[in-house]
Amino acid sequence: MKINILTIFPKLFDSFLSETLIKKALQAKLLEINVVDIRAYTTDKHHTTDDSPYGGGPGMVMKIEPIFRALKALENNGEKSRGAPLCAPASENLGRTQRSAPTTEASSPTEIGDPSVDSCRRHSTPLLDNPELAVEGSTWSRGGNGKSKVALMSPRGRQFSQSVVEEYAKIDELTLICGRYEGVDYRVTEHLVDEELSIGPYVMSGGEVPAMVVVEAVSRYIPGVLGNAESLNEETFSLGSSNIHKSSIINHHSSACPAKPEGRSGEYPCYTKPEDFNGWKVPEVLLSGNHAAIKKWREENTR
Repeated sequence: MKINILTIFPKLFDSFLSETLIKKALQAKLLEINVVDIRAYTTDKHHTTDDSPYGGGPGMVMKIEPIFRALKALENNGEKSRGAPLCAPASENLGRTQRSAPTTEASSPTEIGDPSVDSCRRHSTPLLDNPELAVEGSTWSRGGNGKSKVALMSPRGRQFSQSVVEEYAKIDELTLICGRYEGVDYRVTEHLVDEELSIGPYVMSGGEVPAMVVVEAVSRYIPGVLGNAESLNEETFSLGSSNIHKSSIINHHSSACPAKPEGRSGEYPCYTKPEDFNGWKVPEVLLSGNHAAIKKWREENTR
């Protein structure tokens, strides 16, 4: 199984991927994990991944452009990911070489950690010579074909449960997008992902830890990862997924704009620059400057 994780904090995954069953699965090549640095797919000198929300409001919103470019790069390169250093962290036990400083310009891959763990890569440099080429005139095909899926860790998402774990374990490639700040441009949900996914009714600062939860749970169902596969059949939530409580409560992974108009709980879609991306436009009401109309739109679209 191949898992791609899009994040602006790739180093958060270093320890997670170098310990316990995940490490063994990578070494045995039962699992391939690509940790993709979204900042590598920005085109400005400051490597900007966020901007202010249309319609006003607190905080910043993650931009669609670098996320789109990162997804396109993964799609275009597939198994032959160029400029993809190993992502197992260097240590006395694992590494032969130390990590080089992250780069934003194209460079030769730098080995990090145990060379045998070659199924785990960090995309610290763009997989495309010119990231802008992934935008103009490009189209995007979501997963949803039974063999792959793209999910955004989001407070608006489907509740993660044992039935979802078993569903994900059956696919060949899973891509998880980690949100940060006050939200992710809603066009990512509308056009780039198959679904939004929530791990529980509580507040977190980003989608990285929720993504780790998904990886940890799903990887256990990959044949060969557990020493005794029969133990899966006797675990608490494997005794009939239909008996698991399915909560409709949403959680908060900083992936949607905070909204509690008129005392309502929930989240409303948020958007940031550009106004038009690949023909995907920001709702006109958010550009109107009409605060009453914007408030009404947000109330009507809060869930």
